[in-house]
Amino acid sequence: MRLVVERLIGAAPDAVYALVADLQRRPEWLHELVHVDPDADTAKAGIRFEGESRLLLHRFPGSSEVLRADPGTALSERVHLGARLTVEWTFEPAGDGRTRVRHCMDVVLPGGPLGRIERFVLRRRVSTLQRAALEALESLVSR
Repeated sequence: MRLVVERLIGAAPDAVYALVADLQRRPEWLHELVHVDPDADTAKAGIRFEGESRLLLHRFPGSSEVLRADPGTALSERVHLGARLTVEWTFEPAGDGRTRVRHCMDVVLPGGPLGRIERFVLRRRVSTLQRAALEALESLVSR
């Protein structure tokens, strides 16, 4: 399952990237993220860190590995949180001082008879979370 959202954010790509790469600040704008391993600071390719998320009334311990970290351009991670996800953020100058931020999630879900219902519910909930995260990210970066 692939979920993609985009938003124009009123800041330069480097500023938006810096906030996304600051792992300790993620719970401020990724509202489903409860906490991140206190030893994790800035996302760099190859680092691994742990955290805990809250989704659909459940708490999930998880881990992430940063696959790509190109300041001001792109950041991607492989996340294990009950399901396997690959998350990618891209940051593209919009030409007017803003940044087009694209958040893409590729989710591998278990199959089975409830798979279709799970995918429907999860798609709606995750899409809402993605849009809320970009809105909160914009609010923080424009302060």
